[in-house]
Amino acid sequence: MGLNHVEHHAECLEKIRKAIEFTSAAGFKNVICFSGNRDGISEEEGQKNCVIALKQASPEFFL
Repeated sequence: MGLNHVEHHAECLEKIRKAIEFTSAAGFKNVICFSGNRDGISEEEGQKNCVIALKQASPEFFL
């Protein structure tokens, strides 16, 4: 399960936003996340889906 599948975005984004909050409060600058298993989708589609999700997770980084 990961960001490369649109149907997982809501759950993953909730977890990523919490990780950003906790990581920032601890004084760290980065959060690492993984794309997930492809499970039959193309690499290109998975990459596109990850970008869509990450822009929602932290839009200020994509200005």
